[in-house]
Amino acid sequence: MSFLVGFFKVLAMALPVVTIAGLISPKYLRDPVSGAVPRRRAIIIWGTIGSILSVVVLIALVPKAPSPPTLPQTAALPESTPSASEPIAAAVDLKKGPKDYKSLGITPEVFRMRFNKEMTKVNGDYKLAEFDIDQGEVYDAFDRTLGTGIAIVGTVNKVDGSIRELMVIVGGGDASHTLRSIAFLLAATKAVNPDAPAKENGSTVIEMTRFALANLETPKSIERTVGKLEYTASASHSTGLMFAISSH
Repeated sequence: MSFLVGFFKVLAMALPVVTIAGLISPKYLRDPVSGAVPRRRAIIIWGTIGSILSVVVLIALVPKAPSPPTLPQTAALPESTPSASEPIAAAVDLKKGPKDYKSLGITPEVFRMRFNKEMTKVNGDYKLAEFDIDQGEVYDAFDRTLGTGIAIVGTVNKVDGSIRELMVIVGGGDASHTLRSIAFLLAATKAVNPDAPAKENGSTVIEMTRFALANLETPKSIERTVGKLEYTASASHSTGLMFAISSH
């Protein structure tokens, strides 16, 4: 079929050209056997008939485009939708979320504001800028650096936008500065765990930081529970101090 379509396409384009050339000089269409030269009238008639027939046959051979499939009728949308002013909790049932659902109970923006407030009490030079939330398939994520070798990384639940887990990393040479590391960790833990007793939270962070930094050569992790949250700390020369915060 494709060969015939191509043949008649070439024929439909060639016949008008041959007809015009024959009208200009009939000798180009001389019969090779008898040597007879056709008259111009005959050239016009047979050239026109041949061109028309070629176009008609070409149109008949070209396959028609298939008609689009008929889609099944979809169910009608509900007449009413939740109002934008209704709280998210009314539209999302956390109990029906992921089985491993965990949350620190605050959003990245709330954490940022609390962290900056705590840091101003120690050093106003270190403040977190607004987070850029990176969209992921399972969880969203954010990260932000504070000076050289200091970073805060977190994962975010898609179901409600709350922070799932948080990690403070003090890398490079900064890991050896115990007081500086503790200052960042105290600000971060107070921001996510404001209801925990300040004395208990502070002593736990100091204990865990000293333990982790004391085991730089042979890294060991240490875990503690403060209030409703779990703290995990470890340190090495390659990674620096890593302090993770998560819920039970």
